[in-house]
Amino acid sequence: MLPYLVVRQKGTSFQLTSFLREPRMHNLVIYFEDLVADSERECRRLFEHMNIPLEYMPAALEALKQDSQKGTFGERGKRPKISPETFAKLEAYLKYLKVDPRLTCNLSLDSYKELINGKINEK
Repeated sequence: MLPYLVVRQKGTSFQLTSFLREPRMHNLVIYFEDLVADSERECRRLFEHMNIPLEYMPAALEALKQDSQKGTFGERGKRPKISPETFAKLEAYLKYLKVDPRLTCNLSLDSYKELINGKINEK
């Protein structure tokens, strides 16, 4: 069983599709927004789940302060601007791939969590 880190940003419907196809492979869900809001709590959940000694927690929390993507997706803390045309192309591609129709590029956080939590409860 693998923990599942949900990185919910516009355009991550493909990641969620993977989870929805095999929810039994994952037995812990950590939402990115929760990790940002309370890093210590979410790291503790992950460490306890994976039996990682808590003595490594300070190093993990320090590592979270760094931009591991080195600006690949834009400046940290700022969402990139994606044009409506690009969103339309992404939505068309999701449809072409026959992705679960509940998944869209504009899925709200509440809807996202509801979808994932519903799948977890189906296990």
